[in-house]
This record gives sequence, C-alpha cells and structure tokens, in this order.
Amino acid sequence: KTAAMSLFDPGVLERIVVLCAVLLRLLIGLSSYSGQHTPPKYGDFEAQRHWMELTTNLPPHDWYRQSEANPHDWWPLDYPPLSGWQSLVHGWYMRRMVPPALELIHSRGFESDALKRAMRYTVVASDILLFFPAAYLVVRAMHGSSSSMRRVFALAAILLNPCMTIIDHGHFQYNCISLGLTATAVAAIAGGYQLAGAAAFTAAMLHKHMSLYFAPAFFAHLLGRSLQAGGMAQAMGNVVALGATVISTTLLICLPWVTRPSLLPELLRRVFPVGRGLWEDYVANVWCTSSVAIKWKSVLTSGQAVPLCMLLVVVGCLPAMVQQIRNPTTRGLLLCMANCAFSFYMFGFQVHEKSILLPLLPVTLLAGFEPALCAWLVGLGLVSMFPLLERDGLSTVYAGLWVLWAGVMWPWASFVQARTLGSNDGLVAHESKVDKGAAGSSRFFKPDASQRRLAGRASSSELLDAPGNGREGSAPDGLRFGTPLMAAVVVAALHAAKLMVPPPENLLWLWDRVFITVSFAGFVLCWLYLYIRQWGGQALGSGVGSQVENLFDGGHAGKKRA
Repeated sequence: KTAAMSLFDPGVLERIVVLCAVLLRLLIGLSSYSGQHTPPKYGDFEAQRHWMELTTNLPPHDWYRQSEANPHDWWPLDYPPLSGWQSLVHGWYMRRMVPPALELIHSRGFESDALKRAMRYTVVASDILLFFPAAYLVVRAMHGSSSSMRRVFALAAILLNPCMTIIDHGHFQYNCISLGLTATAVAAIAGGYQLAGAAAFTAAMLHKHMSLYFAPAFFAHLLGRSLQAGGMAQAMGNVVALGATVISTTLLICLPWVTRPSLLPELLRRVFPVGRGLWEDYVANVWCTSSVAIKWKSVLTSGQAVPLCMLLVVVGCLPAMVQQIRNPTTRGLLLCMANCAFSFYMFGFQVHEKSILLPLLPVTLLAGFEPALCAWLVGLGLVSMFPLLERDGLSTVYAGLWVLWAGVMWPWASFVQARTLGSNDGLVAHESKVDKGAAGSSRFFKPDASQRRLAGRASSSELLDAPGNGREGSAPDGLRFGTPLMAAVVVAALHAAKLMVPPPENLLWLWDRVFITVSFAGFVLCWLYLYIRQWGGQALGSGVGSQVENLFDGGHAGKKRA
C-alpha cells in the first residue's frame, strides 16, 4: 500500500513523465524519416545533414552564399544564423561518428543506419538539454515549487505532445530548440526577469524564423509592462533596456554577417524566400482550405500575396496585442501568443503543415489551467498533419501516438478539469504581487527575494485571471470533456472512411482535403475560444462568446452565470 501511494506521489509521477518522454522519443526515432530512400532530393533529414556538411566545411560568411558547394537547388541553409551555429555543433559530433556523411559535395544523399542513429541522438540530446529544462521552468513558474497532480499533468502535456515529438523525432527537425528557447523566455518573464526573457526569445527567432509568430505577443506584453513601470522616464528606460537586449543578442549571434554588411542581403533572401508561394502541400489554414474554390496561387502574385498576408496577420493579432498592452499578465501573454500564432498560421505567407506547432506551444504551457482545450487541440493538430506524416511513412506511429494521447491524456485532462472546476486550489484571481513588483521602478527587470518566493503562486493566480472577465475567486470554466470525445468519434470515422472509400482517379487529393478542412473548422473554433478567454468570456453575456463557451462547456458556463 505504501509503495502504491508513493507511486502516485506527484514528485514520483513527474520523474515517470520525464522517463516516458525520453522513451517515447527513442521509440519514434526507430521509424522512417522525411525523404528516407526517396531520391533525388530526399527530405528534411537530408536538409539537416546537408547544413551540417556546409557549416563544418565552410566559413560562416559562406553559409548563405550561392556556390558550387552551396547551390540554391540543394537544400540551401534557409534558417536564421543560430540554426547554422547549431548545425555546426552537431556537425562536429557527426564528423566523429560518421565522417563520410559530411564530405563536402560528395555526401549529398548519403544514407546509412549509423547516420540515422547519430542524427536521431542529436535531436534527443537537444530536447533533453534544452526543451525539458524549459518545460520544467515553465511548469514551476505557473504552478509553484511544490508538486501537484495539476503540475504533473501540465508537464506531461508539454513533454508528451505528440505533434512536436513526431515532427522532431519522426519526420526530423529541431523544433525543440526554438520552442525550448521560447518556453524559457516565458518562464523568465513569469519570474520577473524581463531582460532574460527578451534575450531568450530573440535567440528563438534567430534559430527558426517561425518564432516570429510569437513576436507580436512578446512585444505587446513587454511594452505593456514597461508602460506600467512608474513614470514616463522609467517606462522609456525600460523600453530602451529591452531594445538594447534584443539588439545585443542579435549582434552576438549574427556577428560574422553584421561585420560584413554585404552578406546581409544574401542572408535575408535565403531566410525569407518570398517566391515560394502561399503555403506548402496541405495546410489547414484559410488559403489552402479555400483554394478548392479560389485558386489563390493563380489569382495572386507573390508581390500581391505578401502585403495581403501581412495585413490580415496584423488584423488578426491586433486585438490580442491591445489587451496585453493594457493589462499584461502571464496568462494573458500565453493567450496572446496562441492568438497571434493562429493569426500567422491562418493568414501568413509560406505556411507549412508543421507550423501548427506554434499555436500548440502556448496551449500546452496553459495545460494545467485549460486541460481539455489542450487535450482536444493537440489531438486535432496531429490530425491536421496526417497528409504529411502519411507521405513520410509515419502512419503507424501517427496512429499509435493518437491512441496514446486520446487514451491517456484525454481522461487525465477530464480529471484535472473536474478538479479545476471544483475548486480554485487556494488561488486568488487578482493581479499578482510579482506583476505589481515588476511595475515598480526598481523591480522591473529583477524581482527581489520575496517576489521570487511568490513567483509560482502568483503566476498561478494570474493564470486564473482572464483579464477583465470579472471571475474573481473562481477557477476557469474551461473546455468540457464531451468535446474531445466527440472529436475522437469524428477522427475515427474519417480514418475509417479513408480506408474503405478510395478517392476517384481525378480527385486523388480528396481525403487530404477532407482532413485539413475538418481540422481548419476546429482550429477556427479554438481560435475564437482563445480570444474569448483572453478578453473575458463572461463579459460577453448572451452573445456569440457565451454561445461558444456553452458549446465547449456543455452548458456549465451558462449555469455558472445563472
């Protein structure tokens, strides 16, 4: 009995979650990867190998320059400089383990079991060294230093996210680095270390430019905190300090290119290739989903599409940014990150299927307080990537991860949701003492000891404080568990129909379209819900916001208001 009780101790469960997360990554790594045995260009695995080849054989100022060794038609390095530095570090390891795999020019398309294992280990190591600690820091910032079942669930939702694990350890990428740096930035800001947070997020953007999806949220939140930090002179001083941090971090990472300004145009052209089109393959966003009716790639030139996308993205982000400038809180930051990321995903230019990882990150960071939302949206995100994963030969891994997520995390989310609805766990929904301290002239960038002690509890209380919603003293309504169950039935029916009903010869893309259309509808509903959460659902009364909350809550919100 004592052994069983110790097994369910939250502290023990956290260790089990970490071990399961590592094991899951190792098992997924046994599967195929993007482009495996598919010449002539292979896939993302070959791209990452090629970048290691480039960075270990060429000086930094040649990484983005067109040459015989670095042609534009063979996986050119098109990520920001920190990805180049990461490829260099991993390349040093690869040179020791599989030297032929990094021979300049002659190693193109190189494949072997030893290379696969070594490459897989670099992703696992990056995950464990960066993303795992970032996840722990965020969970500690949100839920305090003492273990609890809700904290265990939050950690599991972040580390066991099947979308990120199958893309990084199956398809093959290093999203764990940019997402880990972003999560570190959130943890630093939640603890009152705004400068450290700004530096970490700048590094995230300089590793993978998709992190720009979060830039409006961080900008609005840090600007809002700066403007609340006493008088105008102090506010301006804070803004200048943040700007100096961003600039100095950028200069440090981009030093070889900054010292040779003639190289910057080449770098920018590689990182922002505006000629590649509105989207890649099948993406559950506005452009791809509606392209059945409107052939956007034929209607709009790149010169027309880029400014249109920028305008729509700004319109989608602006309400979330305004709320954070007016009332910056940690929960507000995460909700703003999700809303801005969805705006980029829905309306952005050159969006990939994998871009759904960006909206999912802040939702998983909120898992302890929006458990059913997290459970449902992560499952839907995995479904939206099915066309990509099927082409990569990862259908079996996809099915296993989906069943595990639905079978373990959804019931767990229901349990945590019930506890959240039943009590406020001793939390008080008001502006946190950490935020109040951060607003003071001397404590904006570094909290004192008392603020550090309060960081966990205060961040948790502000997570329950949907700004301006008047929910003092009560936990959030959240998504009810009925919605994920209905989603499971729909997903199962979709896959069954795909297996039993082959598409017509002239409509081979039919089922891919069905999958992204269903996912798109769910994403729109979640985006609306997230905006309601950020601005305060109860304040909307009997309007659209109330109807959406009732749809997700199973009527709980309406009963609560009554």
